[in-house]
Order: sequence, then structure tokens, then C-alpha cells
Amino acid sequence: MYNTLQIVGDTLVSGEQASHALNWWMLIAIVELLIIIALLLSKSKSNNKKRILKKRVKMEGDIDFGNIIDSSFNAAKLYKDLITQCHPDRFEPDKEKVAIANDISLRLGKYKNDVKMLNEIKQEAIEKLNINFKN
Repeated sequence: MYNTLQIVGDTLVSGEQASHALNWWMLIAIVELLIIIALLLSKSKSNNKKRILKKRVKMEGDIDFGNIIDSSFNAAKLYKDLITQCHPDRFEPDKEKVAIANDISLRLGKYKNDVKMLNEIKQEAIEKLNINFKN
């Protein structure tokens, strides 16, 4: 049987010694890989925990389900009525009312799907612009 020589690092070793040296290096590489995988898994679990905590904090806030349901049925009609009655072009000669109507129109666009806010804006329009709505 022939004895082969290999270079491992800076030393010349026989084939059997080289295979033992390579086995150690392979074992170290596998252990390092397992440590990296474990670290990645623990990080993803902590990220999931953070996401779950953020969801819980958001869900703990007061949710007005009545407004959500009411908005889904009534927001479009109320928005259309308000935007036509509060359009700035309707108040053209009066610069102060045009500025108020611009502000109201911008907020109408922002709260287009929220009946509660649209009703608040409607009350403001009645007070500041002297608009009479047909109900």
C-alpha cells in the first residue's frame, strides 16, 4: 500500500493524517453552519414576536365598527353631497369663504370614506359657509 503525502497548512503529512485533519476542518465548518442557522432562526422568531406585538397594540385601540359599517353604506352619497355644496367655485366673490371652502374640500378628500368625519365637516360647513343641506 502506498502512502500518499499531502500539504496541510505549512506541513507535509501522510494521507491518513491529512484525512484526519480534513475531518476536523469539516466538523468545524458544520458546527459554524449550525450556529449561523440557529442565529438566523432566533432573529426571525424575534421579528415575528415584534410584529405580533405591534398588531396587538394597534388592535387594542378603540375601533368604531359602527362607523365602519355606516361608512361602507353612506359615505359615498354624503361625500358627493358635501363636495358639490362646499366647492370653492360656489363662493367666488367672497375670498374668505373661498379659503374656507378650499380647506373643507381638502379635508373631504382626505376623509372620503369616513362618515363620522364627513358629518363633522358637514357641521363645520353649515356654521362657516351658511349652507343648507336637504335631508
